[in-house]
This record gives sequence, structure tokens and C-alpha cells, in this order.
Amino acid sequence: NTSVDMMKEEIESIKNQNKELIERNQALLHEKDGTFKALVAKTTELEREKKLFETSHKANSEAQQSILDLERQLQELKTTNKRLESELFETSFASDDNEALMKERDDLAQEARALREQVNELSSQ
Repeated sequence: NTSVDMMKEEIESIKNQNKELIERNQALLHEKDGTFKALVAKTTELEREKKLFETSHKANSEAQQSILDLERQLQELKTTNKRLESELFETSFASDDNEALMKERDDLAQEARALREQVNELSSQ
């Protein structure tokens, strides 16, 4: 009888230990699940931040390239402007020369008419 009682107590003790181990195991699983979910959330947040950084970096790189392109275009426009100013300056001198030559031509044409008139008058006498 005593040995049966001792066996019952031992079985009861083993059941209690088993129950405690199961409860601890469930608590650890629950804690592990919470930690896993927190890590997944943190990983998702870090991936989102990485994408934002990459997007920002790409936009920054594109903006820098646009600035370089605009600076190059500005330099080309400055060069073209200097060339056009030079051509305009040369053209203005040519225009002044043309006006002087046209005035000289007109003067010579008038002088030639006057001489023809004199020749005609002398010829008719």
C-alpha cells in the first residue's frame, strides 16, 4: 500500500513537473513569438527606410546631374552669346562701311550724271 501511495505521489509529482514545464514552454513560445513579430516589424521598417534613402539618394543624384547639365547648357549659351556679340560688333562695322560705300556710290553716280549732262550740253553745242 505504501509503495502504491509512493508511486501515486511520484506520478503526481511528475505530472506537476510536466505541467510546469509545459507552462514554461508555452510562456517561452509566446515570448519568442512576440520577439519574432517585433523583429519582423523592425526589419520591415528598416527596409522601408532603406528604400526611402535609396529614393532620396537617386533623386539627389538626378538633381546633381540636372545641375551639371544646366551648368553645361549655361556655359554653351555664354559661349554662343560671346560669339554673337562679336559677330554683331563686326557686322556693325561692316554696316558702317556699307553705308559709307553706298553714300560714296551715290555721290559718284550723281557726279557721273552731272558729267554726262555737261558732256551732253557740250555735245549739243
